[in-house]
Amino acid sequence: MTADAAPFLLPLCAAFLYVISALLFKRASAFGVGVWRTTFVANFMVAAVNSLLWPLGGTFHAELLWQPALIAALLVAGQLCQFFAIERGDVSVAVPVFGIKVILVAFFTTWILAEKIEARLWIAALLSVLAVTCLNRRDADRPTRHVGITLLAGGLGAICFALFDVFVQKWTPAWGLGRMVPLIFLFGALL
Repeated sequence: MTADAAPFLLPLCAAFLYVISALLFKRASAFGVGVWRTTFVANFMVAAVNSLLWPLGGTFHAELLWQPALIAALLVAGQLCQFFAIERGDVSVAVPVFGIKVILVAFFTTWILAEKIEARLWIAALLSVLAVTCLNRRDADRPTRHVGITLLAGGLGAICFALFDVFVQKWTPAWGLGRMVPLIFLFGALL
């Protein structure tokens, strides 16, 4: 594998892991493992792993602690919405809805960060959503479950995760990677 392949393989691996995780979560929920327990355990595990980034350094801003706290709140809200959409709704409906996050990140980047997004990136975002939708097409003879709640919860989760991405991009430079990321996930675990 060459270094040129890494930018393509990493998103592909992430996509496979996400789909496998969504299916495992759906299966676990059938055995009574609920949204709250999954979110609780996941956030503590992620906080523990990301605390290892502290030695990377950065600057601690006590007066700006609301920034990682807000980002963490968006993370937890996004998790809860998406776990709820998977648990109560239909995975084949939920996953394409989650795919709109790509377009929302581009939208919020232009709105919040006031950065211009090139046309080719807008096209790439639209193609990503289309690909996720096509890959998650369902059989016409199998009815969907709770489409409305799936669309609402999945859409709200996508908005929260898109805002998470944009605010991390906006505020991390002032803090540094070794301060912002561990604090986000520490607040996430506390929430």
